[in-house]
Amino acid sequence: MSGRLISAAAVVTAMSMTFAVTGCALKPTPPPPPTELTISATELTLKSGESKTLTANADDVMWLSGNDNIAKVNDGVVTAVAVGKTTIYAISGDDEASCAVTVTYDYGTDDPDLIKDGYKLIWHDEFDGDALNMDNWSYQTGTRDNYGGNQGPADWGNNEQQYYSEDNITVKDGVMTVTAKKESEKVGGKWYTSGRITSRGKFNFTFGYIEAKIKAPRGDGMWPAFWMLPQPPSTDSSHNEYGGWARNGEIDIMEIKGRLPDQYGAALHFGDNYPKNDSAGSTIELETPVDEWHTYGLEWTADQITWYADGKAAHTVKSSRWWTAAVSPSELNPAAPFDKPFYVLFNLAVGGKYDGGIKPPDSFTSAAMTVDYVRVYQPIVK
Repeated sequence: MSGRLISAAAVVTAMSMTFAVTGCALKPTPPPPPTELTISATELTLKSGESKTLTANADDVMWLSGNDNIAKVNDGVVTAVAVGKTTIYAISGDDEASCAVTVTYDYGTDDPDLIKDGYKLIWHDEFDGDALNMDNWSYQTGTRDNYGGNQGPADWGNNEQQYYSEDNITVKDGVMTVTAKKESEKVGGKWYTSGRITSRGKFNFTFGYIEAKIKAPRGDGMWPAFWMLPQPPSTDSSHNEYGGWARNGEIDIMEIKGRLPDQYGAALHFGDNYPKNDSAGSTIELETPVDEWHTYGLEWTADQITWYADGKAAHTVKSSRWWTAAVSPSELNPAAPFDKPFYVLFNLAVGGKYDGGIKPPDSFTSAAMTVDYVRVYQPIVK
């Protein structure tokens, strides 16, 4: 009797459960909402020639540029072409996402103190640290050039009175100092020592703007210089394709007669081998003496070379004035010999031909040329 009652109750319970399941049908789970198309950036700022990659949260994406002349895009890789603004689009089905792109000039630096409008910085030395940067420079020592085993003329071809030594060049507090000293005993046959550095074989350039900020010494017998010579194509010789001096050229950005402290010399040397060499240049007046800070600059193109004193154009020589015996007029190359790579030099000579052999007075002990920086720029192609 009790077993049947239990069975009946079980039947009733089962029927109730069946009714609950069949009488209240389960609702289907709704599909997730569609994912909105997004890309990894909504704004980009690129320098001309720079590339960056955009990614999207979808696989099947078509990429388009609003202006291929400013920025191109290929499979999400955006490449800056020219200065301006445009938009990069990502399209997937009916969805679209965009990124605003601004292309700026590549100035070669992000440091505002180093930017020169319209130019790209290609090389510089701010003389930071406590030693000369040997990636940029080499010391020249002694009383004559020695390059690849080829010796230059004695006393640097100018009857200079100093022996160049590494010890006369220091870097400290953000400047390079080249010191000329009178010695108590002769060094290398000379009573004076000084310093000379060159970027030969480490940095050279053709055409552009070069500038250095310099304090130069005043006084009889002081001959500081900031200048350039042609880079030899190999270490077998100090000559280049046009030959030796002065067929291959020399660019004197600044050289000073210490007894004339309110001016400096600017010159080009060219023509034929000595003594058939030629030159062109000028004496440039300064507003304050040379032993105060001045910037000495030079703009070099195939058509002309212009010297700048403290940012102001001071003298220009046209290519029609210079020449080289290494190139005949029929070759139609008026830029020669100033169309080849040149390297940079700083030195402080004592005495020499530049000022008629004047030497320091007997009371002379030392004098220094201080260089804050040297920078080289080339024009930005717009």
